[in-house]
Amino acid sequence: MKDLITPNFTIYHKRQQKRLNLLQGIVWLLLGVIGLFVNKEHYFFYGYIALGFFHLWAFFQDKYKGYISVFNGILKTHYNPFFNKQINLNEVNKVIKLSDTRLLKTNSEEIKIHTSLISEESMQKLNEVIDVINERVKTQNLTQ
Repeated sequence: MKDLITPNFTIYHKRQQKRLNLLQGIVWLLLGVIGLFVNKEHYFFYGYIALGFFHLWAFFQDKYKGYISVFNGILKTHYNPFFNKQINLNEVNKVIKLSDTRLLKTNSEEIKIHTSLISEESMQKLNEVIDVINERVKTQNLTQ
């Protein structure tokens, strides 16, 4: 079986999603800091500050790492800081296209990609890779 050769690239969120994370981070930080100056006895303002830093972290994460990266045939998600998933594109044997989701499956793993969050330029790159995977799967099924 011939391996799938893919270029290395990164898939980014839409601009609105990035701005939303930045705006939410600033708002939560401001609420937390102002709340601590007004009343230092309530500890939930520290939660606001933590939420603000989390949203700012998500903004910078997407700015520098992107939503998904493809490197040497490995697709890796970056949308969850603790449970990043990765899948070898050569092992994908099923691609399910739903209205705003693409599901890539191997025999043991699966990755869900939310296409409603992806920018148009990045979506074109992703569709090219999915088309190549679909062609490979079709030829593989015909030879079996």
